[in-house]
Amino acid sequence: RGANGASSSAQCKVRVLGLDPAWERDDVMEIFTEEGFPVRDVAMQWDRSGRSLGRCTLVFSTPEDARVCVKEMDGATVDGFELVLRRMQDDAFRGGGSGGARGRSSGSG
Repeated sequence: RGANGASSSAQCKVRVLGLDPAWERDDVMEIFTEEGFPVRDVAMQWDRSGRSLGRCTLVFSTPEDARVCVKEMDGATVDGFELVLRRMQDDAFRGGGSGGARGRSSGSG
């Protein structure tokens, strides 16, 4: 297993937002492969209680496959859900930095 393949492997990943929360990994894989995109893996994102956050990361074999998928599918509507796709080109998407807590409220109530 490769420990840190950060920059080159990040170029083969695409963040997808706007998914139907009812979709499972296999549903997402099917949507993209039926459109002709060679998705190698899908990593769904869940909240602490196990509910879908409506987003995932797609993994492709090449940066070119990732680029074409974003170009073709960004803004597409699937089953009434408008998808937003962004290539993961740097560590900013991984949340590993010292960025702010966007959208978090830590004591409202």
